Amino acid sequence: MNLIREIVKSKVVTAIAKSNNNKNSCVICGLPIKKDNFCEHHYSAYIKLKEKYNEWAKAYLNLSFEKYIKKVISIETTGKWIKEVGEYLLKSGGVDEN
Repeated sequence: MNLIREIVKSKVVTAIAKSNNNKNSCVICGLPIKKDNFCEHHYSAYIKLKEKYNEWAKAYLNLSFEKYIKKVISIETTGKWIKEVGEYLLKSGGVDEN
């Protein structure tokens, strides 16, 4: 029951954030921005995604950042914030950063 409540809450907060388009709010969830248009949680996930890309790129030769993001978000055990940031980067075209 708590999981369902969290999923609904997350979707509602995301919908509100998208409708508000507030430049002081996280582009994903609407919480206050910490850095780079992300809240504390999504910014931390963003940094981890970028840091781990180097490790993956060494293991998988010629792995683009976009393919890396797609692989990471397809893994069942990947965390919610990582998946949300990855999906945002894919939709917004932010995968060309590396």
